[in-house]
Amino acid sequence: MGGCISNPARLKKVRDANLIPKRQQSTAVRRSATHSRQITILQHPASDRIHHKYRFGRELGRGEFGVTYQCADTETGASFACKMISKSKLRTEVDVEDVRREVEIMRHLPRHPNIVAFREAYEDKEAVYLVMELCEGGELFDKIVAKGRYTERAAAEIFRTILQIVQVCHEHGVIHRDLKPENFLFANKNEDAALKAIDFGLSIFFEPGQRFSEIVGSPYYMAPEVLRRNYGPEVDVWSAGVILYILLCGVPPFWAETEEGIAHAIVRGVIDFERDPWPRVSPEAKDLVKSMLDQNPYSRSTVSEVLEHPWLQNAKKIPDVPLGENVMMRIKQFYLMNKFKKKVLRVVADNLPDQEVEKLRSLFHMMDTDKNGNLSFEEVKHGLNKMGYPLADSEVQMIIDAADVDGNGTIDCNEFLTLSIHVKKIGSDEHLHHAFKFFDKNKTGYIEFDELRAALFEDDHGPKNEQVIHDIIFDVDLDKDGRIGYEEFKAMMCTGMDWKMASRQYSKAMLNALSVRLFKDKSMPLLGIFSPKMQYKNLGRSGLKVSQLSYGAWVSFGNQLDVKDAKSLLQCCRDHGVNFFDNAEVYANGRAEEIMGQAIRELGWKRSDIVISTKLFWGGPGPNDKGLSRKHIVEGTKASLKRLDMDYVDVILCHRPDLSTPIEETVRAMNYVIDKGWAFYWGTSEWSAQQITEAWGIAERLDLVGPIVEQPEYNLLSRHKVESEYLPLYSNYGLGLTTWSPLASGVLTGKYSRGNIPPDSRFALENYKNLATRSLVDDVLKKVDGLKPIADELGVPLSQLAIAWCASNPNVSTVITGATKESQIQENMKAINVIPLLTPGVMEKIETVIQSKPKRPDSYR
Repeated sequence: MGGCISNPARLKKVRDANLIPKRQQSTAVRRSATHSRQITILQHPASDRIHHKYRFGRELGRGEFGVTYQCADTETGASFACKMISKSKLRTEVDVEDVRREVEIMRHLPRHPNIVAFREAYEDKEAVYLVMELCEGGELFDKIVAKGRYTERAAAEIFRTILQIVQVCHEHGVIHRDLKPENFLFANKNEDAALKAIDFGLSIFFEPGQRFSEIVGSPYYMAPEVLRRNYGPEVDVWSAGVILYILLCGVPPFWAETEEGIAHAIVRGVIDFERDPWPRVSPEAKDLVKSMLDQNPYSRSTVSEVLEHPWLQNAKKIPDVPLGENVMMRIKQFYLMNKFKKKVLRVVADNLPDQEVEKLRSLFHMMDTDKNGNLSFEEVKHGLNKMGYPLADSEVQMIIDAADVDGNGTIDCNEFLTLSIHVKKIGSDEHLHHAFKFFDKNKTGYIEFDELRAALFEDDHGPKNEQVIHDIIFDVDLDKDGRIGYEEFKAMMCTGMDWKMASRQYSKAMLNALSVRLFKDKSMPLLGIFSPKMQYKNLGRSGLKVSQLSYGAWVSFGNQLDVKDAKSLLQCCRDHGVNFFDNAEVYANGRAEEIMGQAIRELGWKRSDIVISTKLFWGGPGPNDKGLSRKHIVEGTKASLKRLDMDYVDVILCHRPDLSTPIEETVRAMNYVIDKGWAFYWGTSEWSAQQITEAWGIAERLDLVGPIVEQPEYNLLSRHKVESEYLPLYSNYGLGLTTWSPLASGVLTGKYSRGNIPPDSRFALENYKNLATRSLVDDVLKKVDGLKPIADELGVPLSQLAIAWCASNPNVSTVITGATKESQIQENMKAINVIPLLTPGVMEKIETVIQSKPKRPDSYR
């Protein structure tokens, strides 16, 4: 979203002691979708009267959404930076949410010497204002270039600070997502000035185990898993590794002539350690770079591991000799070339016109010739021609791919509005021509040496090294006449980074389309290169971590599998990161617990590495061998532990509600089991919300432990309890869920049809024939058939889609899966990689097919 930069010499003379930004001096305010609605963006802004609190001074910089000014407190005179974000520039809801989240993150992060200090936020009808610490020392590369002498030890000192900033972000639940040298400024021009992170416009809050699919960031620094649409905080380590590579040799590790070429280089992951100066760089530094640029995010070094690496731990022993003049020259050239491009982008951004959404909405309906609410390829192409922006088929396809990530080939009205605004805004060379004329001061039709030097050295940072200017002209000047013509200028802006990246929405669109193409390119190692990495979530509000997918012994152990089979299946689960295993005293009349216990013992697993749950209710034929009386809970627990050959289970659950036993007796008995050390937590299975609430009320009244988990059936065909009845329990009691039957007894695998039951399937078992009759009805089979095309579009089996759908519910701690073959486990575990593919558009398609979303009670809204 831009930074609080300072570049004094570049700035125009202050027009007034209390300069009001130009936009506010205008009486004609341009309107946009957000502006016309007079939206409120911030929660709890300081006020709407910022000009009573601060005097505005010179402009410090500008970006796509706003302008940063120096300002002074009217009472103390203290100087700050104020980023003014014009609401008229926020053309989509995504833009609005980005601003809102940026403010929330800056408020959330702690005061830290290396993070720009956030002061306060204001909002009025026209804009949002972010007041923060003023940084006047220039960008990271400014200082490197200014020093003249640059060593590996100096690189280590800078890099440690960057990693410490990342560590603070991650410790406070924030992924930066856009680490690059431009987003670090020095506080002042002193030799010992602090380096500070300044821009959190693309940052996002995260919880442990949470994965993201939105493609954001800058191409040079983007981690491969971002393009795979399945990433977490590890992306910051990758980006920091790219910065380290540049600090040590002066060029990015993954370079190409286009963004697509850069993306291919990133995914292939070939790192050059042969060219100068790498032979002179220490082995420890190269080892650290390799560990940070590991293609596999799950084996990539963590922030803590990087900070503990010998290269940083022994920084004082690193050679303090210059890395060489070539490195300095490369850094200068890379830095100044990017600076040149950024100046061009700033000129482009200043001339991007606002658009009126209503006109575009009318255009959408005009383009939608078949009136089906979606635009096809031909409709999009014809419509853009009518807008006056004829595009090649490849560019039209890029737009459709970008908007329609699930790949059905059409875009709806909202998707069209988001993209067409920005395509119309930057779809021609008009703005690039304008930028070229801006630099061509003497109107010769060329950018000459003196003009480029004036543009790049107008500030006070760094020596005026004219050789770098000659090098830039040499690179850009294709016909070698010593100057830059328009076509050469245009080619430069399309090399490495498309000039249209001045628009964040265009950037997202381009990268979305690129990701789709890479997914479709079977030669690229995007899917399947890494084994699915299990994620771990807290079991409700407890501190117990359970794998997002787990394994249950229901049906299988004792009925279909012996100890030998169980060992193979359990080990396969562990190999895929599963740590939670579920059982019950009733499964195979206790034999399932015996088999699981014996298998775990023979496998030699460390007990503390796994989480075991079992359930009590049906223990035997006697009148006191079932139910939830104190007698059965105590005796049933002892019997289960004996069969499992364990001293304790982690979680013990009440398998069903017992209407003949007072809930208070059950609550007291469960707490007795916990007090004896036979279990750490207790929960319920298939209880009603009212019964769970009553149990919690009793526990709180008696100062006892309440149920932390419920184990309900949950799948695409059975949703009411989880998505409606239990809603208040999640916030009131922090209830976690260990859900079962994600495939609806196999129905959601798609292998069943009316009259066709595979002989090796569950429904072929004698005691499941009644369930098969109830489950395989026409309405259910029709829904299953409707889901198959959605799974096909994502390129995954229906079973993985169904499991991922369950796991994507934020209230589900773990999804209990079942399998009788290792191949089934391996396929089920791949559902982890499907979760990020469940975009809002995909989820909407699923809802359209199954039409089973329960209505939320008014009192829960």
